[in-house]
Amino acid sequence: SDLARSEHEILTEKVADAIRGAHPRGEVLTYGIVFVRRMEQGGPSELLAWNGLAKLVAGEGDSRAASSFMSREVTDYADAYLDDDLVVIGTHIALVIEPSGTREVADVIEVARAQAAQLRYADEQVDAELTRACQDFDRHRLALAVWSPHGPAVRRLSRRLVGLTGFSERIDNALRVVSDEYLSRVYAKAVRRFAMPLLKERVAHKQRLVAEIYSVLRDEVMMVRSFVLEIAIVLLIVTEIAMALIAH
Repeated sequence: SDLARSEHEILTEKVADAIRGAHPRGEVLTYGIVFVRRMEQGGPSELLAWNGLAKLVAGEGDSRAASSFMSREVTDYADAYLDDDLVVIGTHIALVIEPSGTREVADVIEVARAQAAQLRYADEQVDAELTRACQDFDRHRLALAVWSPHGPAVRRLSRRLVGLTGFSERIDNALRVVSDEYLSRVYAKAVRRFAMPLLKERVAHKQRLVAEIYSVLRDEVMMVRSFVLEIAIVLLIVTEIAMALIAH
C-alpha cells in the first residue's frame, strides 16, 4: 500500500496537466500476481490438479482443504497458450506461469483490475448521488416556485452518465484492441472474474434510478410553478375587480 501511494503521487505529478475532475484518493485495493518462470517439479497440468490452487488464487490461508466446487471453478478462469505456460485468475491473486518471461499476460490482468476499480468508484459515486436525490424529495418545497435547486445536480448527473458511457465502451472495445487471440481470452476471463459486467449493470441501473427521481422532481417544479402562476392570475383578476368596484 505504501508503494502504491508513492507510485500514485509520482504518476499524478507527471500527468497533472492532463487531469480533469481529480478526486481524493480512496482505499488502496490490493491484488497479487504470482509470476513463475520455471517449475522445479511437475508442470502446469499437475498444478491445475493441485487441490491447494483454489485457495492460493483466493488468498486463503486456512489449512483445511478447498471444496470440490472451488477447485472446479479454478478451471473456468484458467487458460494457456502452450503446454508449459498457464494463467489462473483468482479473486485476490493470479498465477502466471510464463517460461519466456514476457509480462503481457500480467499486464492484461492489471488493466482489467484497474478498470474494475474504476467501476467500483463509479458505483460509490452513483450511490452518493442516489442518496442526495432521495433527500431532495423533502426539500425546497416553497422555493420550487421561484428557483429549482435540482439544475446543478441534473447537469452533474448528465456529465457522469456521459463519462460512464464512454468508459463502458472502452471496456467493450478493449477486446478488439488486443489483437492476440490468447490475450483476448485472458482479458475476457479477467473481466468475468472481477464481475465487471455485473458492476456495469448495477451502476447503469442506479444511474437510471437517479435520472427518474430528478425527472419526477422536474415535473414537480413545473407543477408548483403552474399552480403559483394560476394563483397570481386569480389574485390579479380579483384585484382589478375590487379596484373597479371601488372606483364606481
